[in-house]
Amino acid sequence: MVDRRLCRLPELRAACEQTVAGKLPLKNMLGAWEWTSTFEIEVDYSTYTEGAGNTKYYLLGKEDCKAKRAAYETDSRPYAGRCCK
Repeated sequence: MVDRRLCRLPELRAACEQTVAGKLPLKNMLGAWEWTSTFEIEVDYSTYTEGAGNTKYYLLGKEDCKAKRAAYETDSRPYAGRCCK
């Protein structure tokens, strides 16, 4: 898809809240974790070497529009993801 990207956590959270409120006609916003493009790198600076660190991505949508879950890039479970413009 051209000009599409994985939604960021705040974008997906806003879409979820609007869908639950009946303002957006999206389906399946709740019930399963979904990838977001929001991430952070966890680094232990006491043993830091170049390129070290775990990339933690955030998932959203399992029970509500607020709870987020961390998943690492090594997580091989299949999660859905939504595209944003």
